[in-house]
Amino acid sequence: MGTKFVEKADEEGFLLIDGAVKIEGFIPEDSVSCHKCQEPAIYYEPFDAFICAYCNIWLEGRCGDAGCRYCENRPEKPLPNENQRRRMRHS
Repeated sequence: MGTKFVEKADEEGFLLIDGAVKIEGFIPEDSVSCHKCQEPAIYYEPFDAFICAYCNIWLEGRCGDAGCRYCENRPEKPLPNENQRRRMRHS
């Protein structure tokens, strides 16, 4: 078997997604699950929001405050590669 889709990176406070994308975040012990695939959500620290790495979606909307430092630079998708391998390929 290969590496896990989501794993801890060498640096504390970082996760490695699909062996290629490093993000600052963690999977909380009492994590929510993605509403689409049921995988554990990741708390993405720079944006103060939960994401699903498998589906490459935000699990919560922007807060609505035009001056919010978390939401103002938030990209459409949380991860840069929209062609992330899906969970089925790691089964």
